[in-house]
Amino acid sequence: MGVIGAQVWIALLSGCMSDPVRYMEPDAGPRARIRFVAQTAYPTDVRAYGNPECTVEDLKVASLGEHIIPQTGWGRSTGIPLGEAYQKSATTEVYIRAGRPFPIRFSSPQPVSCVVSASFDPVENAMYEAVFILERKSCRFEMYRIAWGEGEAPRKIKEPARRLAYCTVTR
Repeated sequence: MGVIGAQVWIALLSGCMSDPVRYMEPDAGPRARIRFVAQTAYPTDVRAYGNPECTVEDLKVASLGEHIIPQTGWGRSTGIPLGEAYQKSATTEVYIRAGRPFPIRFSSPQPVSCVVSASFDPVENAMYEAVFILERKSCRFEMYRIAWGEGEAPRKIKEPARRLAYCTVTR
C-alpha cells in the first residue's frame, strides 16, 4: 500500500472516532496540567470523566495518534517540559481540576480493540504525563509526574494511578 493509500485508510479509521472534543479546562480553582500521549499510529480517543465510576461527564479530550490526520484536540500545549520526543499529533496538553480524582480513558479500535481506564489524584500546580502504549496484541498505560528541583533538569517520576475496569463510552 502506498503512502496515499495508507493516509486514506487512516482517514477512514479517524472518521470512526469523529465525535467532537467537549472537554473544557477549568479556569478557576486548584488546577494541574497533564500531557496525554498515544504511542501508536492508530487513532486513539482520550476521554475524561466527572467521577471515578465514570458515570457522569463523559468528555472527549482529543483524538491522538502518530500518523493521524489533523483532528480537533491534538497538539495543544500548556508548556509542560519533556514533550519534544513526541510527534505533535500524538500529544495534547490541558489543564485539569486538582484536589480530586481525575478518571481518564484511552481507547483505540485498531489493530485490536484496546481500552485502558485509570484514575489518579492530581496535586495543584503539578505537571503530569499519561501515556497510552498500543502493542501488537495489547495495550498499557503509564503515568508520570514531571518534576525538578532548583538547578536540576526536569525528569519523569512514576505516578501512582488506579486502573478502572468500568469506564465506557456514552454518546
